[in-house]
Amino acid sequence: MDYKATVKELLQSKNKIKFNSPTKKEIYKACKFNNKEKHIFYALEMISFTKDLRNATDDYIHCCFSNFYNEVSKRTGFKKEDIEFLWDEELANLLTGKSRITSKLIEKKKEFCAAIAAHKSVEAEQYYVGEKAREYHKYVSEKSNKPKNILPQSFIKGVVASIGVATGIVKIIHSATEIEKVKKGDILVAGMTSPKYMPAIFNSGAIITDDGGLTCHAAIIARELKKPCIIGTKIATSILNDGDLVEVNADNGIIKVIKRIV
Repeated sequence: MDYKATVKELLQSKNKIKFNSPTKKEIYKACKFNNKEKHIFYALEMISFTKDLRNATDDYIHCCFSNFYNEVSKRTGFKKEDIEFLWDEELANLLTGKSRITSKLIEKKKEFCAAIAAHKSVEAEQYYVGEKAREYHKYVSEKSNKPKNILPQSFIKGVVASIGVATGIVKIIHSATEIEKVKKGDILVAGMTSPKYMPAIFNSGAIITDDGGLTCHAAIIARELKKPCIIGTKIATSILNDGDLVEVNADNGIIKVIKRIV
């Protein structure tokens, strides 16, 4: 990819949008908003800005960590992807030489590991590897992931965000790290979507979300791409499983489970 050409294209697009977009003053004047309404729009503008700032900060921090891991890799001889599996104390010990980190430990972590954030009543974070980590993961999943008293259903209802009908295999996405799961024509199911989900959205045959309204990311993008989209189901990620065959009827807001994987 030509970096300079890409940057130039982005700047041109940005300037074009700025040139074509009416100013806030023009919109306020045309719509005759009062001060209270202007205040509401200002608050919404700040919320949107804060979300973008959070994402930009997150990207910047990840970039810094990437450079940091590269330097640690040079100094220690460990691969960068292996260093990323070290917890903070282990990383400090590796750099100071206080303890020896083995490749065997890292491989065990790659298989399964868990970190439990410290509560104010706990002195420090807790870290687990192997079978103990699996036990904690199973316990937390059973307690938090599945809403109580929800039985398997053949139909799920939601709000129509973009009309159309599609049939395909369910792929549940919990984070941007899982977007490669979604192949051409699959049904993308998520709590909510974000710009980081775009590769999966392009591949998807339809989009289903637990949350969101008619102006959420999934709804807007689905309408732009003319993909069937049902939002606000509240339970789709809990009821459906990877591999289920479903029909998404976004003309009437109903998802029909044709065949379950389990």
